[in-house]
Amino acid sequence: MTGVAKVASSMVPLSKEIHFQTSVDTNASVMNLQQDLNNTVSNAVENLPNAVQTLEQYSFLWNTDPNVYLHNFLHHTCLLGEYVHDNAPQNPATLQHFKQQLVQLTEWKVTIRQCIKDLEKVGKNCKLMLNVKPSVLVFTHL
Repeated sequence: MTGVAKVASSMVPLSKEIHFQTSVDTNASVMNLQQDLNNTVSNAVENLPNAVQTLEQYSFLWNTDPNVYLHNFLHHTCLLGEYVHDNAPQNPATLQHFKQQLVQLTEWKVTIRQCIKDLEKVGKNCKLMLNVKPSVLVFTHL
């Protein structure tokens, strides 16, 4: 809100009796709006990083190349989030591995949906419209 003060102080008054800067500085509505904006920004700065960090824990799900993951899973039984060393021996996935991976993906899907809801709730509390769904759209439609 310091921008409002700068603009107000640089305006040339049209009347000698009314000064814009003084009327802005003493207007209760403007002061309430300024306080509300300051609180909103403070809440966002305080709460959003934690919500984003929680969601970022699962970023490997949408950052992993699906072709690389599928190859590693089929040939090395490497589950999503795990890494295969260059000289790893062949170890084809079994039906049990597929079941295990599906259970894990389902659990992650539920967790990520909750993270998204939490992030959107923080955004609403801070009077921000957040749309985080496109970033995890592919995963949440599994």
